Amino acid sequence: MKTYVITLSKIFPAYHPRRGQETDFKGKLYRSEKITTIRGNYAWWKKRFDEIAAGRAKLSVREWLDKPYKSKQVTVKEYTSLHGIGIQRCDVSTADNAGSALIRMIIDQKPIGNELGLRVIKNDGLEVQDFIDWFKKPIKDGLIIHFTDLRY
Repeated sequence: MKTYVITLSKIFPAYHPRRGQETDFKGKLYRSEKITTIRGNYAWWKKRFDEIAAGRAKLSVREWLDKPYKSKQVTVKEYTSLHGIGIQRCDVSTADNAGSALIRMIIDQKPIGNELGLRVIKNDGLEVQDFIDWFKKPIKDGLIIHFTDLRY
């Protein structure tokens, strides 16, 4: 069986104002406070989720022990079927203009409103400003990976 890996950052990345601080994504995943993750490359992930659905692959959610790509990973959770997980297309762009946040999200090719946008941010395990700082680079043709049955 193939294993597809998705890693959660243990610390905020170097470009983020909170760089080096713990994200607690692993704990938030266990406490159901992080029930999604946003990634780029929908087509690449879609193929992998199709294989998981067919029973030929599993999804391994892992966490870097220290710095991403420079440390070992530990498995947080594994999914061997699509029961409880899934994907949705998503585009994200953010801006912080003199303290006024602008977040634009399109899910399944439909623009979403502010209320749902705030829910997406919370479900990703981040505060609004942390989300803006994390996603300074827009994601086009990305996806939301759901770790529950929730869909937007």
